[in-house]
Amino acid sequence: MAELQFDPGQPLRWELPAGEEPHRLQRKQGKAKVLEMEDLQFHRNSAVWLPDHGECHEAADGGAAGDRVTGLVVLEKVFAQAAADPSRSLLVVGHTDTTGEDEPNLYLSDLRARNVYAFLRGDRSGWVATCVERSKVEDVQQILHWAAAERGWDCRPGPVDDRLGPKTRAGIEGFQREFNADFEASVAVDGVVGPETWGAMFDVLSAALAARRGTDLAGLERERRSLAFHRPAAIGCGEVYPIEGSRKNDYRSQKNRRVELLFFEEGEAPAPVGGQGDCGLCALLYVKGSYDFEPIPCDPAPSPTLLRAYLQLRLQGPDGGWRPFPEGLAVRVLYANGTEQVRLVGEEGRLDFAVRRNGEAFTLRVDGEEACYYACDADGQEARAVGEGDLGALEEGWKWFRFPPGLGLDGGAWEVAGA
Repeated sequence: MAELQFDPGQPLRWELPAGEEPHRLQRKQGKAKVLEMEDLQFHRNSAVWLPDHGECHEAADGGAAGDRVTGLVVLEKVFAQAAADPSRSLLVVGHTDTTGEDEPNLYLSDLRARNVYAFLRGDRSGWVATCVERSKVEDVQQILHWAAAERGWDCRPGPVDDRLGPKTRAGIEGFQREFNADFEASVAVDGVVGPETWGAMFDVLSAALAARRGTDLAGLERERRSLAFHRPAAIGCGEVYPIEGSRKNDYRSQKNRRVELLFFEEGEAPAPVGGQGDCGLCALLYVKGSYDFEPIPCDPAPSPTLLRAYLQLRLQGPDGGWRPFPEGLAVRVLYANGTEQVRLVGEEGRLDFAVRRNGEAFTLRVDGEEACYYACDADGQEARAVGEGDLGALEEGWKWFRFPPGLGLDGGAWEVAGA
């Protein structure tokens, strides 16, 4: 009698001796670690992964919403797991619920997997392409609410109702303006979410992920390149393998609209079966008993909950007079965690920016590459910041002086006039 063992994901090839004695086959169960993705949610019929669920980071009573597992928390855990165990390969698997037809759901699940995979790899154009192909207004609305809470931006779109109304258009325009200011970009401020604005959302989400990893965008790029993916790296399994509502048709389920991240040790990953494509891999993974999945704990993270800070900045000129910083002057806000944002001074020297409720330290700096001058008319009623090349174009009677190089809160004498 011959005794054979075979792995569930490997092609079966063997030769058995002929004879009357029966052969016994013993099936070896595969093992994998799975990052639970129930909170990396997707709206129905959408391929866009959501950084957070709900409309904001605050409870109805105005207090903090509390710690919770969000889409960004899950993706941050992917990099933490990969860093802790770099020998494992990663497979991204998309799923849908059972509303809709089988074939469209299979394609949608593949889009979801590719959307997450593209973001993990840092493939900006690939991520944008999946968003453009299958997204909804409510995806945009939810991301706008997240950006308002995460960065303190003025871009809230009103309720998440999947309607492109005036409030949502205003929120999109607010996002585009804020992105241009903070990322020194030139996205069209038109209230339209096309490839350009989806690309901006990719950049903002990447910056947030980098901050959660305690690094910058260059550091995140290095981590992205270090991820070891299975081949194929992303597959869709359609509606066949639900978490809940098994064998129920037209069963709408947010838990089933998911992407799972599977980590395999060497030799444990399923091998593609010729001619069967993704469906064959899905069967190898999810047929009962094929794999023993060990959940990876994903601890909730604190909601970012930011506050909006307002300062009125004034500068004492060579004549001893105090004048508000000119409108439109770019000021960098530098945070203790290494991130920064660029804000433009408003009317009467007013500067607004976001600070975290945990009291994170920050400083301000005006240190552009070119010399910057403060120019005002003879009566001091009109003022603006100008570059050195624009001084000759000032009207007669105007006077100017240069901003001190490297001007910031950490240099020079500042006084607090009120709070």
